[in-house]
Amino acid sequence: MTLRRLWRPSAGPGRRAFAAGTVLAVGAAAALAAAALSTSAALGWVTLGAPTGEVVLGGSSRSRLPHIRGAIALGAQGGSASGGASVVDGLLDLAKSADAKKLEARVDVDFGKLTPEDLTILQVRLGSEDETSKEAIKALTDAIQACMGSRMESATKSLDALLMSSGNIEDNIKDCLAKQDSPLPMLAVLQLNIGKAQSAGQEKMSQALTFVYKVMSTELEKKVPPAKRVLSRALSMEASSDRRAAFRTFLSEVPAEEGLLLGTSIVQLVADAEAQFEKAGTTEGDRRKVTLELIRGVAIDAGVVIGEAYGEEEQDNFTGQLQPLFDALSKV
Repeated sequence: MTLRRLWRPSAGPGRRAFAAGTVLAVGAAAALAAAALSTSAALGWVTLGAPTGEVVLGGSSRSRLPHIRGAIALGAQGGSASGGASVVDGLLDLAKSADAKKLEARVDVDFGKLTPEDLTILQVRLGSEDETSKEAIKALTDAIQACMGSRMESATKSLDALLMSSGNIEDNIKDCLAKQDSPLPMLAVLQLNIGKAQSAGQEKMSQALTFVYKVMSTELEKKVPPAKRVLSRALSMEASSDRRAAFRTFLSEVPAEEGLLLGTSIVQLVADAEAQFEKAGTTEGDRRKVTLELIRGVAIDAGVVIGEAYGEEEQDNFTGQLQPLFDALSKV
């Protein structure tokens, strides 16, 4: 069986899933934005501040988030926001002294280490730094876009071959993903083509591409600890009842020692958020306040469900772990 059965239109039996240059014509800048959003979700990141206030995944599900620029890192790849200098810091230092060719060569080597958080922070800093720093940020962004463009071309060919492949489809998708040095270009190509297929009314193609996207997302999610995955989902939910339902399901499926890791995961989430705002130069103001209030709401719901599942003593222990969140909120 091949994926062609899912996407091939009734007319034009030889029609290819990805016309040459279709995705690249959109531009690497748009691709970077799409990749940051799609990979954020797949890796267990929550990116706050999509231009429309929404994150659209696979063209089918929507998670509404506040209008904030910045990111909360829950991912397992790349550098931790609170774990010292990131790859971007080193690249920015190089951007201040190296020519464009040398910078692009270095970005090409380090591309697989870049995270959605890095891309978001660069965008924020571009709007808040002094002119000298902005020149380095723009040079780095241009280099990333160039490397993104070349990888998107390769990803387009890989996905086209994937849709024509036979054998075990899920294994083929996993193999395709494993060959990439970064999921960003691959998910960007998928994201943009899903949108194109939906706009053109090509339902079967949209279904096939969404299937590929979901399998790849599932593979990427396996790299994220379960407690962080459920927090990522909870942060994207508006209703307290939905968040509590998600936590109840999570706690019913994992051992108690794993469920009780929610407290430490929330504390790490606060540390990562604070570090990201500091890097972006936005340690004060509404963006930070709303982010921390969002985490606080999720923590309240987690605490309620932990009390239901494990009793009052564990609920008190959980609350005691959250002092860093309370300290951060006191400075708002």
